[in-house]
Amino acid sequence: MSNRNAKVFTVSFISFMFLLTGILFAACSNTEAGDLNKGRFTVGSMSTDDFPPDKSYFLVMPIEWTGSQPAVIDSIKIVIGDAEIPDTEGISYEFYAGRPNKAIGVYPENTIGGKQNIQGYEIKEEGRLILKVKLSNVNKNTNRQLKIHYSVNGKSREQTISTSTIEGLSTK
Repeated sequence: MSNRNAKVFTVSFISFMFLLTGILFAACSNTEAGDLNKGRFTVGSMSTDDFPPDKSYFLVMPIEWTGSQPAVIDSIKIVIGDAEIPDTEGISYEFYAGRPNKAIGVYPENTIGGKQNIQGYEIKEEGRLILKVKLSNVNKNTNRQLKIHYSVNGKSREQTISTSTIEGLSTK
C-alpha cells in the first residue's frame, strides 16, 4: 500500500470512527425519551360465564406497566373503535385500582373490599384493575377494547388494549 493510500485509509477510518461515536452518543443521550415510548400496559384476561342481567359484579384482573418510570392513570374506558361504548350497549361500568396481591376473579358487589379510584393511580410495575360492571342484555363483542389514558413524567399518553375479558362480557 502506498503512503498516499495509507493516509486516505487512516483519514477515512478516523472519520468513520467519529461518525460512529456520534451516532452512539446520540442514541445513548435519547434513552430517557425512548424509555417513555417503551412502557406499555398489559391487562390479564380471564374467562367468565355469562352474567345474570342487571346485577353488579366486580372483576379483578392483573395489570402490568413495563416502563422504567411510573405511569399515572387518568382514565380507562371501554371503547369500540375510537368511541366510548354507547349506553345502548347495555354496559354500565366503573374502573378502580386494587392491591397487587388481591386475588384475581369475580366478586359479588358486597365482598370486594379495598379499592381506590383509578384516576390518579400510580403504577410502577404490577397492580390490580377492578371493573365494576352491570350488564343488561349484552352479547359478546370482539371489537370491545380498553383505552387507557395515562401520563409518564407529565407527558400524556394513551394505549388501546384488547382483552378477552372485555370482549366476552355478556348476559344469560
